[in-house]
Amino acid sequence: MMLGFGWDCVDPLTPGVVPVQPRRAATAALVARMTVPPVSARVDAIDRLVAALVDGGVWAKLDVLVVLAAHHAQAALLNWKGGGYDAGLIGAPVFVPDRGYFTDGSDDAIDWGWAPAKGVAFQQNAGMYGAWFRKGDRNTTSAIGTQMGSGCTLNPRGSGDVMAGRINSSAVSSAGAVATGYGLTIIDRSGVNAVQIFRDGTATGAVSTAASAARSAAAMASGKANGAFADGQFCAHVAGGSLSAAEHRLLADALAGYMAAIGVVPLVQASRTLTMAGAWTLPDGDHPVAKGRGMAATGLARDPIDGCWWVGNGLASPQPFAGVTRLSPDMATVLGAYDVAGWGLGDSYNGSVQGVTFDTSDATLWAVLKATSAGGAYLLHIARDGTLIGAPIALPPSTNGIAHDAVQDQLAILFDASPGIVRWFSKAGADLSATRQVLTLPSGYADHLTFDPATGDLLASWGDNGAPGMVGRYVRGDYGGWTLAGVDTLTGTDAIEGLVAFDGNYYVANDAATHPGMPVANRVLRYVM
Repeated sequence: MMLGFGWDCVDPLTPGVVPVQPRRAATAALVARMTVPPVSARVDAIDRLVAALVDGGVWAKLDVLVVLAAHHAQAALLNWKGGGYDAGLIGAPVFVPDRGYFTDGSDDAIDWGWAPAKGVAFQQNAGMYGAWFRKGDRNTTSAIGTQMGSGCTLNPRGSGDVMAGRINSSAVSSAGAVATGYGLTIIDRSGVNAVQIFRDGTATGAVSTAASAARSAAAMASGKANGAFADGQFCAHVAGGSLSAAEHRLLADALAGYMAAIGVVPLVQASRTLTMAGAWTLPDGDHPVAKGRGMAATGLARDPIDGCWWVGNGLASPQPFAGVTRLSPDMATVLGAYDVAGWGLGDSYNGSVQGVTFDTSDATLWAVLKATSAGGAYLLHIARDGTLIGAPIALPPSTNGIAHDAVQDQLAILFDASPGIVRWFSKAGADLSATRQVLTLPSGYADHLTFDPATGDLLASWGDNGAPGMVGRYVRGDYGGWTLAGVDTLTGTDAIEGLVAFDGNYYVANDAATHPGMPVANRVLRYVM
């Protein structure tokens, strides 16, 4: 079940509700089924789409046309063709007016209420289906298809930036490379051995010779295919008989006109390169990497109450030290150092404290301890006086970054796998990913997480040793779930570790004396966002 927010609102196309005058019979029938009447401007947009499809001969070839980007959640699930096959919800997808439904990739999907075997226009050797996808990023699994079985699956942008799918076949048909998954992607079978994938009305790649098989009786879905859930925002889905190239163009243009009228646009990912605006060499403390080069810095957090900083530490030699250090607001003075030994955990827990985060709900700290000898990783709850609260909670070995999600009062935890993964956990250490969106980062060198308190955005850092560090910004906006909105490259970082967003700046722990980097000193670097 998606833990997010949904909205119902007054139709935004005009300031108020006014009488509607549908022009086509199909438009009138559709509007009559809507429990919340659309305003006149929206009916006009609906009618333009219907009229284009009717006049172009496409309407008669459709079994299903569901436009999820609607003014109201009930209207979003209606099959514009009528005669049944309205969509339904699996789990709790998030509805965003004029954008569609977001599925979290864990337990949410939109059930089409239609199966290939129920097709009238859709036949074994002559059929098509597809969807308007808002997600531009890669999908690790097919985004739409038969809920069980692989007879029909479609991925608008896979891990290799290629569109691929199946239609009444066990064989995969691939198309050309794409830079985004956004837009209308349709797979069309026009014969026993003829399959073509279309993006926004244009055929892509060569015609596949994948042989046809009997139509599946399994229901189709967006956000679930072949038993696997997929995250994304879906604006529309369609299925019917095989279309000519001209008819694909007409369908795409008609849908694009409707989407433009209600404001559906791609999710823009902005890339920036930021220059360092300040730097502080960390004090040595009692456990410097080398004299004058600063303490090990494997994590970073800021206490908003007193402005002090908390640095995660991990040092193997000359004397093992795994803990956290509290610094003054100017980062010049060590106010306290707290470690495994002081917490009474024993030498087997030595290793490094990686992610550190401040919990604004109760003014405490959470940290990830990667224990070299004890094996695995542990969630630590720490008071502001440095004492340990309760016992360490076991986490998977690849745990690294952590950030307190103040909205959900939960913990976002980053796993430094390849690629990096972000999952949400309860404060008791329970993995919530069965009912929450799981983020896949675009890099295998993922490190740390933090939330921007000014915007609520989730920030993730990554970067190989010796290479510039990067920060990805994940936003919700009008998407319904988290999506990557931009990546900032931070020049001058070459050993990125901790990350804090504060007062319009990134503060980054650069552990260059440990990895090493240049200059050979452990510092906190500042960048204006």
